[in-house]
Amino acid sequence: MLPKPVYEVLPFVYFALAVLVLLTMESSARYLSALSLLAAGIVVLYQRRRNRHKHAARQRHFHM
Repeated sequence: MLPKPVYEVLPFVYFALAVLVLLTMESSARYLSALSLLAAGIVVLYQRRRNRHKHAARQRHFHM
C-alpha cells in the first residue's frame, strides 16, 4: 500500500507527466502517451470521488 501523501498526489503526477511528455518528446507517440496519462489521472480522480461520495452518504445514513 502506498503512503497516503503519495496516494493522494498520484493523479496530479499523471497530469504533470502528460504535460512533460508533450513538451519534451519529439515522437508522434507523445500524443498517445500524454492522452493515456491524462486518462489515467481522470479515471483515478473520478473513482476516488465516487467512492468517497458513496462512503460519506453511507456514514450520514447510519448516523441519523
